[in-house]
Amino acid sequence: MQGPRIFGWMDDKSTLEKSEADLIKAGTKMILEGSTIYRVCMMFRDSGVKPIRAQAWQTVAVQNMLCRWTNAGVMSYKDVPDFGVTTDWQPIVSRKDLEAVRTILKRKGLARNRAQSLATGIAKCVCGATVVGSGANGKKFYVCTAQRAGTKNGGLHSSILFNLLDEKITEEICQAYLEEPEAVTDDSSELAGLYDRLHGLQKQQEDLLDLHLEGTLTKPIYVKKNA
Repeated sequence: MQGPRIFGWMDDKSTLEKSEADLIKAGTKMILEGSTIYRVCMMFRDSGVKPIRAQAWQTVAVQNMLCRWTNAGVMSYKDVPDFGVTTDWQPIVSRKDLEAVRTILKRKGLARNRAQSLATGIAKCVCGATVVGSGANGKKFYVCTAQRAGTKNGGLHSSILFNLLDEKITEEICQAYLEEPEAVTDDSSELAGLYDRLHGLQKQQEDLLDLHLEGTLTKPIYVKKNA
């Protein structure tokens, strides 16, 4: 393995870093036992073991980590394994377990991909218009429908990356289910409550923007609004 240190191994890129390797082993075991990637991500966060470069663990990063061929000591290029190459680093999990995890997470990923976005037509721009998904080259954003249509509609508009808003919505829904699973059904008011909370956060954003434009947004006000 070339380049910077890889999560799970020491700087020599062959010796395991125990706390990190144990985390990968635990995450692999959880997936094989039927846990969701969300639960695994929560376990990663609660462990106190930090990512090498990111500020905090995100579900996409955890899933990618559990699917790495290097976890089983297998050389790969662009996620294509080369079983003919002999490596000198210690495997963290068995190849059998890794392949099973990859199959499980790929199957779940295909199911998730049927929903292209979560907030289209629901979340709102600061101008009051709803947002819609847009973007290309791997970068997708929620953008204001009024801005996209070329109307001023107040002149102020906001946008946000797909993964930032969708992951937040997903985590809120999953957390509600974990806290009270029997209350979450197809027609549950719990889901409506989550949408209300999303709209409340958007209103808070609008209020802060108004204060900023008026020149009256101070640090104490900002802290109080975000408490």
